[in-house]
Amino acid sequence: MDRKAVRSKILTGSLKVLKEKGARFTMDDLARCLSMSKKTIYKVFPDKEAILAELVDEVFDRVAKEQKVLLEDLSLSVSDKLRGILCVLPVEARGINFSEFFCFRDKYPKPYERMENRIESNWEPTFELIRRGMEEGEIRPVNPRVIKVIYESAIERLLYGRKTAEMELDYDEALEQIAGVIIEGIKI
Repeated sequence: MDRKAVRSKILTGSLKVLKEKGARFTMDDLARCLSMSKKTIYKVFPDKEAILAELVDEVFDRVAKEQKVLLEDLSLSVSDKLRGILCVLPVEARGINFSEFFCFRDKYPKPYERMENRIESNWEPTFELIRRGMEEGEIRPVNPRVIKVIYESAIERLLYGRKTAEMELDYDEALEQIAGVIIEGIKI
């Protein structure tokens, strides 16, 4: 198996172990899941933090691809596209407790910083969609940056605490409800 294939296998296995055990998984857990030696894993990734940081990028890259598909779907209304964009979470990432990244931010700062940066970046297509919705009369006049602040604040509250458990929701369900409240609040 070439390095790229091994890297992909490690990341896929890491997602699986992350779902099962959370961010507390060990390299032994990962090696067992992959039926691979830790030595092989360490040849590709220097440590667990590097794996977690790469996973953040993998998940957000998949989110970006799914958002692009939504934006290009001519059968969807502006509000349906917005709801989809705000709720996108790849199937592979469903069930992950993302708030653990906040809990481990001192131990693993790179994945936490990457997640924070990715949440705050690449908003221009969403802003353009909001502008289009206002022009077409589907969305009431609103500053798109206000939507960004509301969304980011809600996501950060979910990530930075145990709010989903208090609400008796998983992260996916909370994300869908946040998007629903935002979209219904700006629709005409």
